[in-house]
Amino acid sequence: MTVLFEILLPNISGKSGALKYPYRFFTTILVMIFGFAFVVSGCSKTTSISEKLIEADYNMAEDMMNNDETFILELALSNCHYCKEFESECLSVAYQDTVQYLKLTLDKIDIEIEKLETLLNISIDGVPMVIWIQNGMVENEFPVDYPHERKALFQDWITNNIAYFENERQKTSEHR
Repeated sequence: MTVLFEILLPNISGKSGALKYPYRFFTTILVMIFGFAFVVSGCSKTTSISEKLIEADYNMAEDMMNNDETFILELALSNCHYCKEFESECLSVAYQDTVQYLKLTLDKIDIEIEKLETLLNISIDGVPMVIWIQNGMVENEFPVDYPHERKALFQDWITNNIAYFENERQKTSEHR
């Protein structure tokens, strides 16, 4: 213990030369700290949803629903401030390989909104809307207008939906 104090605090110990290699000691500590930070930051690169986002059209969304696929569908408008705000804040969350993220820009599709509402079996009252579609069925909607901790809530919403439906799938397969 005294050796540690002599190394870290040589003037307090009263011994001259207690710290023979201060440069080497502090250099080693700094290299270890920066080396650890470099390794951790370099190894933890995750892919965000925005990097895997699929710009969809109506036919693609319809096909995926008819094929009983699972995906997240965002309904947006090109020049919608709230849509851009939501995307810049929330689409930086980690991408989950188990579910695709589709964006359907309503002012870029050639169909009436009523046809999309019929397909989804929901009323489209405003944008952005973010919908969880499980096995071709609309299951729930993310509350995009929630103002606090929206990014964390969005990540939790995705994670919880994946866990819930995986649990449901396992229950179903156990009963067969």
